[in-house]
Amino acid sequence: MIANRLERLVPIVGKKTVARWIDAAARADHDTMITELLAAHYDPLYARSIERNFPAIRTLSSPRCTISRPGFSDAGAHSHRQRRTGPTRRLRERARMTDYAFRIVNVFAETPLAGNPLAVFEDARGLDAETMQALALQFNLSETTFVLPSDRATAHVRIFTPTFEMPFAGHPTLGTAHVVRAISNAGDDVTLDLKAGIIPVHADGDVWTLTANAPKHRPPAASRAELAAMLGLDAGDLAPAPPLWVDTGSEQLVIPLASFDAVRRAAPRAEALGVHGSNGARAMAYVFARDEDHVLARFFFKKHEAVIEDPGTGSACANLGGWLLATHAALPQRLTIDQGEAVGRPCRLGLAVTQEQHIRVSGRVIELGRGVISL
Repeated sequence: MIANRLERLVPIVGKKTVARWIDAAARADHDTMITELLAAHYDPLYARSIERNFPAIRTLSSPRCTISRPGFSDAGAHSHRQRRTGPTRRLRERARMTDYAFRIVNVFAETPLAGNPLAVFEDARGLDAETMQALALQFNLSETTFVLPSDRATAHVRIFTPTFEMPFAGHPTLGTAHVVRAISNAGDDVTLDLKAGIIPVHADGDVWTLTANAPKHRPPAASRAELAAMLGLDAGDLAPAPPLWVDTGSEQLVIPLASFDAVRRAAPRAEALGVHGSNGARAMAYVFARDEDHVLARFFFKKHEAVIEDPGTGSACANLGGWLLATHAALPQRLTIDQGEAVGRPCRLGLAVTQEQHIRVSGRVIELGRGVISL
């Protein structure tokens, strides 16, 4: 029976490995076989196949299993088992753990070590919100996402920063869609069920495009002089067009500046950002300047009384599209946005606002690596 089950793993681990396991089983060398089977759990594909085809692993590693060896009396065997109690316990504990596969991708990246990094957990079933939040803090990236089944979209996705859950964010949406396509064979059209709603995403190779929600906007309470001081700039550094709070899924303060130089000189003050750049839940500001179809942008947010700069912010890019609609820009619009220059992580974002007032954000996604966390 054991041999038959092990032979099912030939396509996964190869004939030589399975032959070695069958030989170990025939010799009742269960320690060797269990150790190798458990070691295979570093690969989630091995893990799924082993658990499906070889459930006896839990029986063999249980405390009731007696491992006898030629040349040992009962007392000797008992003594031998006692000496191996520590490793055996660790094997049993390892067997009870669950592996969660993740991928690291860079979004809005033109080269492998550019863009905004993202961790994506491929199958988050079994993880509660508290554990997801702890994992996001462990990775300490701008966001970490968790893929779950959905009955109304290709996948349900939860997005966490190191400190809170977000309803929508651009680079997690594009990066997660890239992973969902790979693990589900969904093709180039993916829908993601987010807290902000269902977001359609389309791929052209490794360049992904999301269609944002229709925007809402409102004026800020702060004056232009207060906003300029908040950014460490002069009032003349602000463009004539109005700053606005814009929401296409995540509300942010969008502030147009007069020049690329003003964007580069912006140095927000944490206390002022907490006052004038806060919507009551978070404090942030997206500043940009435009030269024809080229935009230079930066996104700042407050974290633990410090101002942090995000390298590439897809939600803010979508809100820039909402700002264009709110300020009655001529349509259609197609812009190339550079962000991340000041933090050494260059990002290239595409923004299109169609004649029908649809807002689309695009960027290239590059997978950098994969791993497994056991909990």
